[in-house]
Amino acid sequence: MIYAGIDAGGTKVRVAVADGRGRLVAHREGPGANALTDGPDAAVERIVDALSGLRPDAIAVGLAGAWSLLVSRRVTTGLRAALGTRRVVVRNDAVANNLNANGGEYVAYVFSN
Repeated sequence: MIYAGIDAGGTKVRVAVADGRGRLVAHREGPGANALTDGPDAAVERIVDALSGLRPDAIAVGLAGAWSLLVSRRVTTGLRAALGTRRVVVRNDAVANNLNANGGEYVAYVFSN
């Protein structure tokens, strides 16, 4: 299994990809994504672009501007369709970042519905 933890903020998208043992196997960055100012569809496009062809088995996203459940669901649905990945969770980036104060280390967040 390959897991992707994505911090999609207004200034940049950061992707950390780990294998089933939790080892970091890839790191990618791309332009920012904000579901509120850019729209959910643009956020999906920027996240997919930042993955650079990677197709993880599970994805957890902290996304700027994803304050409403409706927006989070729209981005989740868009990522599932674009990547063929069923295990996708999208939360507002402020909520995701408060889950782990990690001293600047890359962390893959894993959420369960």
